[in-house]
Amino acid sequence: MPFVRFDHPEWLVLLLLAVPVVWLGRRSLASLERGRQWTAIGMRLAVLTVITLMLAGLQGVKKHSDLSVIAVVDRSESMRRFAKPPTTLDTPEGMPANSIDEWVNAYLAASAQQRKIDDRFGLVTFDGRPTLRNLPAPGIELEGGTVEQPLEGTDIAAGIRLGMAAQPGDANKRIVLVTDGNDSTGSAGAVITAAREAAAAGIPIDVLPIDYQVQREVMVEAVHAPVDVRQGQTVSLRVVLRSTQPAGGLLHVLHDGKPLDLTPDAPGESVRIDAADWNGQDVLVRRVEAPLESTGVNRFSALFEPDKGADAMSSNNKAESFTLVQGKGQILILDGIGGDSGMILPDALAARGIEAVVMPRDAIPLTLADLQRYDAVVLHNVPAESVPAPQQKMLADYVAALGGGLIMIGGPGSFGAGGWTHTPVDRVLPVNCEIPSQTVLPSGALVMVIDRSGSMGDRPRGSKLNKQELANMSAALAARTLFRRDYVGVISFSFHGEWTYPLAPYTEPKTVHDLIISITQGGGTNIFDPLVQAYDALVKLANPDVTIRHIILLTDGEGKGGDYDTYLKNLRRKGITLSTIGVGDGINRKLLERLGKEGGGNFYPIKDPSNLPQIFVKEARQIRKSLIREVAFEPKFNPKSRSPILSGIRKAPTLQGLVRTATKKDPRIYMPLLGPEGEPLFAHWQVQLGRTAAFTSDATNRWAVDWLPWGGYADFWARTMRAIARPAASRDFDMVATVERNRLKIRLDAGAAAAGMKVSGSVVLPNNKTIEVELDPVGPGQFTAELPAE
Repeated sequence: MPFVRFDHPEWLVLLLLAVPVVWLGRRSLASLERGRQWTAIGMRLAVLTVITLMLAGLQGVKKHSDLSVIAVVDRSESMRRFAKPPTTLDTPEGMPANSIDEWVNAYLAASAQQRKIDDRFGLVTFDGRPTLRNLPAPGIELEGGTVEQPLEGTDIAAGIRLGMAAQPGDANKRIVLVTDGNDSTGSAGAVITAAREAAAAGIPIDVLPIDYQVQREVMVEAVHAPVDVRQGQTVSLRVVLRSTQPAGGLLHVLHDGKPLDLTPDAPGESVRIDAADWNGQDVLVRRVEAPLESTGVNRFSALFEPDKGADAMSSNNKAESFTLVQGKGQILILDGIGGDSGMILPDALAARGIEAVVMPRDAIPLTLADLQRYDAVVLHNVPAESVPAPQQKMLADYVAALGGGLIMIGGPGSFGAGGWTHTPVDRVLPVNCEIPSQTVLPSGALVMVIDRSGSMGDRPRGSKLNKQELANMSAALAARTLFRRDYVGVISFSFHGEWTYPLAPYTEPKTVHDLIISITQGGGTNIFDPLVQAYDALVKLANPDVTIRHIILLTDGEGKGGDYDTYLKNLRRKGITLSTIGVGDGINRKLLERLGKEGGGNFYPIKDPSNLPQIFVKEARQIRKSLIREVAFEPKFNPKSRSPILSGIRKAPTLQGLVRTATKKDPRIYMPLLGPEGEPLFAHWQVQLGRTAAFTSDATNRWAVDWLPWGGYADFWARTMRAIARPAASRDFDMVATVERNRLKIRLDAGAAAAGMKVSGSVVLPNNKTIEVELDPVGPGQFTAELPAE
């Protein structure tokens, strides 16, 4: 109900001023007729009234009787596992008492039923981050689950602030906070500050405290390891376990993912912990000896596997630590050559005192921490499908953020011919994997025929995506390897085939990607008709520059019959190749195998659909064969590029081939060696903290056969490795990093000579992501930084 309120007695002033205004008006306006005279006086009084009311603090106040209540509910793991339904509060009829989640929801639902018709009710849940479940509304159905991707921890302040932000502006506001108070941010002050902010905004907070009682809980509290040691030393690890009551189980300790032998007297990979070992204590310490032969970051992890019923929560049964092992730097060579030929380069480096670790092309380390032990990574004829997308991004971060070196050496499976176009690795290389469209080069045409029958909606065990989603994602990745001059088409089929993207030049990558991703499943399986559609489109393609035409068929079913004999003859006659991918056990293996073999392509029987991306990318590479140029040529020395790596080298032997790449326009790039048509042969440059190099021919007896007896072969590659590899760490700096109350604190002592300098760095997270940090000066040559460490 609106009304007007005066906060001050200025209205008395109005009365006092009105008298002289009327008197002066009568005198000064005496010449006017009576009506006009009083009109002018009235206007003066109106202006005077407005000014007086402004000074009096006139306010329009509207009272609201409706209420907006937002429940801010703690859904952290401690609440879900250990909280007890309150017994001191009135329990609504029928309220369950076994599950705290059900109890809270029932309590809030009962409270909501008592509201007035115009009252509104909203919901915010939180763990390590808050999530708005429902905006305040008259009718509400409470969510029963947690956030979609739970985040470890409990941030009460963030939950309160989101509850405040979600409140409407036209109602009385109130927050009901439901929590056990077990805030994991380590800052009680932040919670108090958030509560004061709510009070200042006129939003009272009612607290429904939830008790929790931890029973039968054991955790690995820490793994203590020395910060750094010398290569060859044996370190002593301390594994600390904490339990609410004596608990039995198996303790495993792993070094770089491999189990350590914890029982020397009785060889085994674990040690038995019995309830009697606790001896009345709630902390148990086990010491483990570990010999360290590998340089760089050595990771240790301890895992406790409790007996049945001895533990309530498994997420805290693991802890990790690491040790930096000092020693000679190492080079990691991912070998896509194999056999004796693959050892030619490592042996030449060893003769120059460079230690190289050789691994198969698909054995790249899975984490940045594991990659950190190497000063450089060499990709020798390694195709893109051998390196999963997360590891491709990891390689780029390893160079740019962590200062590592990366060298790509050519071969039929390297650069653009290996599917590296438009990848994170392509962006850090000193050459472009894609050839400019104006370059005279044959093009390719690719048609992907993708099953979208109802069975493609099945989800493989252990996968978050169904077969259709995996197939769509894989086809989209394959399309990314194409050049703009290439042609691409996509047919999806069930009872019949439909063009998701008609065969056309690949000039709209985003459109192609979005259309492929949008394919949905439903219907039966008809393989023959869409294959004919793909064939007809490729035959009708009238561009003479398209010399390679390829079809990829993916299906998880048998399909109907068709005249495959005639179809395969037509494929061979027109020079079109076909590869087939069969997913699962319901395929017509005999038919798909025949189509792949007689179609000039390959057949892939896939049990695990997670392998589809690698298969699709590999098959898409079929149309990139034109990038491989196998012709003898003498390397041309570029007089404009004075690379220190080639200092003193004036001539190099003949090479028998290379992979075509394009020049990357950047003045920082050294390009001292060129191919037969002036294309890049050898180039290198600095990428933020690291360096990368590209050698588009190979280093084996295929294309570099005349280099092997050349006295400069080993020198050239040794110089390249030393120039690109990460330099040895300076011992002039002293850095310490500690974790306190979920905060990572970094302190760097760089000496007085570093005073006034700007210092930045990178923090590697367990999920391989990196965070850039700026260190603030706190003294002469001393810098600090602090960031969250959930």
